[in-house]
Amino acid sequence: MTPYQRMMAIVVALMFFGLVLYLVRSYRLSERLALLWLAISVMIAAIAAWEPLLMFSARIVGAEVPISGLHFWGIMTLLVLTLLQSVKTHKLHKRSLRLIQEVALLKDEIRRLREGEKLAPKVDGD
Repeated sequence: MTPYQRMMAIVVALMFFGLVLYLVRSYRLSERLALLWLAISVMIAAIAAWEPLLMFSARIVGAEVPISGLHFWGIMTLLVLTLLQSVKTHKLHKRSLRLIQEVALLKDEIRRLREGEKLAPKVDGD
């Protein structure tokens, strides 16, 4: 990695770090995710600043060219983040579905009350 490339990678990592802090301060990013993104930006800066770390990360995955190892770790990071977001999306979908069902039951109960029907007594477990 040339000195210019190293400097640019550090500058981009620091800009990314600043962007994450801005998003947290403006309440657009949760603190839980912010810690993850801040850790990623610190790792990018560390790998850019310290070349032996880049070489070590490439050796771990068996890459002959250091940048290939960096790409591998980047893709793995994106896969993990995508999986985490999928799990969160699924959880929110289940929660939304339950809320929709509860609203439908409440609307039906209100409709029956307005029509003058008597509601069945509540049974434990409902």
